[in-house]
Amino acid sequence: MPPHERTVLGGEVVEAVEAQVADTLVVPFASVRCCAGRAVDHRFAKSHDPCSAGASATAGCGNVRRGSVPFVDDDALFALIPGAEHQTFGPVEIDIIKVGEARVKRSIYPVGMRWSADLAQLVGTDTCRHAHVGFLAHGSLHFEYPDGCSVDVVAPAGVDIAPGHDAWVVSSEPAVLIELDFEGDTVARLGVAGEHRH
Repeated sequence: MPPHERTVLGGEVVEAVEAQVADTLVVPFASVRCCAGRAVDHRFAKSHDPCSAGASATAGCGNVRRGSVPFVDDDALFALIPGAEHQTFGPVEIDIIKVGEARVKRSIYPVGMRWSADLAQLVGTDTCRHAHVGFLAHGSLHFEYPDGCSVDVVAPAGVDIAPGHDAWVVSSEPAVLIELDFEGDTVARLGVAGEHRH
């Protein structure tokens, strides 16, 4: 079975990995053989003290994973989305589904992620220039504008954030944001604010 195919067993997502990758630390979809030889998807694995695969405390796998987003107990919000385009942007895991001219996005922001520290250098701007319209399904986020105004969002909550902000995860678990966007045309198409206003 190819290393990217997944098998669902009793509600638990387990990746089938070919025998020759048993000692490989990184393969497609970050599949690895962990601890006692069990195939594990480390994109959403818990910190491994002990390993979330169920090994003893001394048999941890070294916390190897593609992203830095921890898994939260078989929650469907963190599961793979069949048919979605998956992207990793810095520490953020993003899944995109095209619907007509729009996109539905699920972004998983890891604990401690801050836009200005983790993403600004990748984007090349001092603030996030995207409008965020959607639903915070898990965790909490703090948005802050250069004038000092801030917005705190705690799940479950609707989200309507104008461009020009910094943002960071303030919860002890990842933040999961479900958004609707039109890429560079979101503000005009959804009729939301194109800049922060009082």
